[in-house]
Amino acid sequence: MEDDHDMGVKFTHTDKKWNYSLAFFKNAEELRFGNNSDVSNSRYSYDVASIDLNGDGILDLRNKEVNQVNGKLSYSIGNDSINHKIGTSGQFGGLYNLDTQNMGSHYAAALHYELKYKRFGVKAQVSKYKKSSKNPNGQSNNLIAMAAYGGSYLVAAEGNTYTLGVQYTVPVKWGPVSSLQFYNDYGYLEKLNSDFNDTAMNVTGVLVTAGSVYTYFDIAAGKDQPWLGPNWTNGLGAGAPDANWEVRFNMNIGYYF
Repeated sequence: MEDDHDMGVKFTHTDKKWNYSLAFFKNAEELRFGNNSDVSNSRYSYDVASIDLNGDGILDLRNKEVNQVNGKLSYSIGNDSINHKIGTSGQFGGLYNLDTQNMGSHYAAALHYELKYKRFGVKAQVSKYKKSSKNPNGQSNNLIAMAAYGGSYLVAAEGNTYTLGVQYTVPVKWGPVSSLQFYNDYGYLEKLNSDFNDTAMNVTGVLVTAGSVYTYFDIAAGKDQPWLGPNWTNGLGAGAPDANWEVRFNMNIGYYF
């Protein structure tokens, strides 16, 4: 539900204290237009989509996001030395099933807090979401499919998320390197289906800034996390009761111009 690029219109307001945004998105970004066209996996940001559960070339859980309203409101307290930001955000929209041609719905709501104190920063958020799809008989309404980066997987249709990130920036003069930002980000997905197993993830690392080149070095650990463990299709769905923590080393280099 973050970094999700959809097609619509957005109004924003920003001042020293209050910031708010209101947006309407007609649909997710489309590569295949038409009421009965499945959402393509060839996309950069995640959206509700379809999935081939049986490996027979037939897609299941065929849903699309339509007519979504998003809003965000935040309030800042403090100055340039220390600043607190508290806020809330939410979204509501339709989930159109391509097989039944019935309209379901989905919503999410969140509370967030940010602290900036000199070189130190904290971000925390609690959110709740529910995706009520109108799938055909025989297909579970406790799961949805989401897709991006050329692949799709299952996600629990209802859950709570808890995230906490801390960071500390150290200015340096090492040739082209101007700063080191140390960070730790933790996320937990509480699946509200009692038969499902929750997902957790922790990332510890450092961002190295050198001019227009930004390099992340981090250690990512996850349990029932598709990108870190062997359980790709069901990690964020039902999960596995015997899932272990899996650890990966990641390095990402980006040039911004």
